[in-house]
Amino acid sequence: MKRKSISRRSFLKKAGVSMAAVPVIPLIHPVQSFAKTDRIVALPPGNKWPGRGILDFNEDAFSSGLIQIVKVKEMVDESIKKLTGQDSVALAWESIFPDSNPITIDKKIAIKVNVTFTTKTHWQVVKAVTDGLMSMLGGTYPGANISLFDVGGWGVTWSRALFPGVIQNDSSTDAGHYDSAAGCNMANCMYDAAYLINIPVIKTHWASVGGITLGFKNHVGSFSDVSCKDVNGLVNGRCAGVIKQKTVLTVIDAIKGTKGGYNGSETTFPTYAAHMRSPASTQVDPCTIIMSTDMVVADYLGRKVFRVELNNPQYGSGQYDLIQAAANTQYGIGAEDDPAWDYREIINGVPSVSTEQEKFQLHGGIELMQNTPNPMSYNTSIRYSIPENLRSRPAYFTIYDLQGRIIKKERLYSGASHIAWDGLDMSGNMVHSGVYLYRISVNGASIVKKLIVRR
Repeated sequence: MKRKSISRRSFLKKAGVSMAAVPVIPLIHPVQSFAKTDRIVALPPGNKWPGRGILDFNEDAFSSGLIQIVKVKEMVDESIKKLTGQDSVALAWESIFPDSNPITIDKKIAIKVNVTFTTKTHWQVVKAVTDGLMSMLGGTYPGANISLFDVGGWGVTWSRALFPGVIQNDSSTDAGHYDSAAGCNMANCMYDAAYLINIPVIKTHWASVGGITLGFKNHVGSFSDVSCKDVNGLVNGRCAGVIKQKTVLTVIDAIKGTKGGYNGSETTFPTYAAHMRSPASTQVDPCTIIMSTDMVVADYLGRKVFRVELNNPQYGSGQYDLIQAAANTQYGIGAEDDPAWDYREIINGVPSVSTEQEKFQLHGGIELMQNTPNPMSYNTSIRYSIPENLRSRPAYFTIYDLQGRIIKKERLYSGASHIAWDGLDMSGNMVHSGVYLYRISVNGASIVKKLIVRR
């Protein structure tokens, strides 16, 4: 007789065990593959890697009373590369966008930050993200297509010299557009944008919005309507409308945070820092970046920072209810339960698994080699490998230019191991000299590399 499976949470509930008696779950997580599971329900296009998350702690991110911008940029760069499995920062950022809607030079990105009250999203984290985005497409992606916003009367007023061309604090961020699915007015730039990125800062907050500022709660600043600023409003607003459909990445800024409430000054996180830091370190700040395309996973990892710090496995129960509500089949934005999730930690620059092992797991075992010769003139060969368990799934090879236009696309068939390209597009025309991207995708996993045409 087939045994019915039961989750750990259900078992504890049936056994009458109080969750308060359950010890804090360590952040270190067993290494598993990033495979999709039955716990993942219908997902929005922006959740490219459901269940996948990166937690990057570096004790040098805050020192001598200052956030170290170079170290923060290193953390953001290494996190996006580990999240995507790409070798370069530019390719990593390009790869977070859906295969069905790839980034092009004309598509806009809106970034929700938190600039309200005392503890705000740190500009150093936001700059690392915008710099990464502007490195896309051979460094041609324009800052003018990026909007930083926090609506409701709170303007983003960071130095414009730090964010060249990036839009902040203008009429495009006004909450003047009605989203019928969410039943609320939202920022105009959210509608103009093809994609959304969310960068909250961790802090405690009102019980009515889950008690913690993480990704879900951060969208209080995306609504102008009071009715949307509670748990129900956040779940419906985030999951029913443009927020669900356009979000491609959540980056939780835990470089510093506060346990002092929504208007509290920044506080230290000594217990969490001691849990993560090296033995010789005296760091007491959280010094952490969390990154995921899965909104549920990002918030769950952010909540763990508080739970470790406060030695309270139930802390943020309101936020937890919000996560569970958003993850159920009614909304379907991410993994339904934490056993389905898998994430990597980077501690002081050292990943939890080796680079080669990680890449193999991130891409489901698919391998894509650099084309030879490279640069090419008229002909080049590209070797690849698809594991046996995926050979029955449709696989595709695609070449793009830096504007995201498809130059060539073809179906790959079982048993093949290399592709020859003669430098012609799908109309039979010779392509111009320049940099191109080539990709293999199968079963939701993909790898992207660059090639150069020189004539």
